[in-house]
Amino acid sequence: MEIGDRTASRRYTLVREIGLGGMAEVWQARDEVFGRNVAVKFLVEEEKFLRKSQSGGWSYEDIEQRFMREARIMSRLDHAGIPAVFDWCVEQPDKALGRRYIVMQYIEGKTLAELLDEHHSLAVEETACLAAQICSVLAVAHAERLIHRDLKPGNLMVDHAGLVKVLDFGIAILTDPDATRMTKSSQGSPGTTGYMAPEVRTKASQGEETSDLYALGCVMYEALGGAVFTGTTDQVTAAHLTEIPEPLRVRNPVVPRKLGDLVDQMLLKKPAERPRDVWEVYDRLRDLLPVRGQGFKGREAFDLTRPFVDPWRPVPRVDGRVGASRVPPITIAEPELTNASAVARLREVEALWEAGRRTEALAGAERLVREAREHLGDGNRTALKVSVAYDRMRRSVEDS
Repeated sequence: MEIGDRTASRRYTLVREIGLGGMAEVWQARDEVFGRNVAVKFLVEEEKFLRKSQSGGWSYEDIEQRFMREARIMSRLDHAGIPAVFDWCVEQPDKALGRRYIVMQYIEGKTLAELLDEHHSLAVEETACLAAQICSVLAVAHAERLIHRDLKPGNLMVDHAGLVKVLDFGIAILTDPDATRMTKSSQGSPGTTGYMAPEVRTKASQGEETSDLYALGCVMYEALGGAVFTGTTDQVTAAHLTEIPEPLRVRNPVVPRKLGDLVDQMLLKKPAERPRDVWEVYDRLRDLLPVRGQGFKGREAFDLTRPFVDPWRPVPRVDGRVGASRVPPITIAEPELTNASAVARLREVEALWEAGRRTEALAGAERLVREAREHLGDGNRTALKVSVAYDRMRRSVEDS
């Protein structure tokens, strides 16, 4: 397929490819009837699928069935956090493009994976708002007895207004005992290494509500402290099955005890030991959600706190400035730290602190202390000033 190609109905014109996976590709397209942008998800071609060696035991007929199920699942879930389905061609391939497709709402935004690549971590308040929005989406799915089974940063889109969209219900499963099983013993485990619950990996369960909570716990942990486990795919898989993760508050001391305890519980190996359901997780997050006037300042765009703090605040214009933070990110240190550069970096760290982004500020201050001692010396006045600022931030966190 190429830019400018149209479906057989002549209604959808391809604009650009925006996503490519092992079983589908997603294009931005123009709906010529309504004059709007849409996202069109195309099932991968059979020849391309068969050329891939990592099919996980799935046949092409299997993924055709999965694709049709995804269209029907997403069309029946009504929630602002799930992209709306407008149209589809899933029973037979489109006559012009030779592909099955689903037409969905086009979301202008960035995935959580992209945001973490840019900012490395989220503030505590942002993470609480992210998780609360995901809980709201999962509550709708779980009420329909649907388990997502593939929650991960790449499947979570944040739009310019700070609203979270949960994407890719392609391997969602009905827990209704009368539903047809979609995972056979010969097929690979559904989901993504690094976010897959132990019971799903070992096939002790096809997936249950608490399996989604495990994946959500992995996402929250990563947003605040980096990936739960690192290493090769086999090492990460084994660790999720057998190892106890480092407590989140050890990885990131800024995290409040209430949030750290919640995430640690969500990552327990036994499903029965995790929180009961998404409603419980949301209730335990409520006290951590920011409120207007509390002092926390979110980002100019992709502000996850906006739906809770100031939901009617006009969204920034979509131009070159969209996505810029209110506070500049901490810059990478020059090879040799000077008094002037140390003072400038301290101002940046203090600006982050005042903006409520305490995780980034504390980490930046700690790095600056180490570098100031190394390059300027313990007795240097600027180094002492940096150390005092870091101690003040650390005590404030410990007292909170």
